[in-house]
Amino acid sequence: MLFCSELIILDKTTLEIQKWIFTFRLSQLTFRNSTIENLRYEEGGGGRAGPHSRICFESAGERITFAQQATRSESMEIINKMLDVYKFPLQESGSEVF
Repeated sequence: MLFCSELIILDKTTLEIQKWIFTFRLSQLTFRNSTIENLRYEEGGGGRAGPHSRICFESAGERITFAQQATRSESMEIINKMLDVYKFPLQESGSEVF
């Protein structure tokens, strides 16, 4: 989405993902860290806009994605910074090396 940004707020117990357009908050999702599983970077095939990449995880049976405009190196940096705060379980098979 044009002019859209995401704010990731992480502490020892919760992860919050906020989506903003200019100065208006469009949405806010909050998860308990203990419910987050299979944190990973995904890169998919490209369409007209180019390759699609994102950071994903599962929480309570739901697939959550964010950082969809981040490059592979930016995504790895985000995940590493997240792991510095809380040791999320990473995807077991086919996961990236962080």
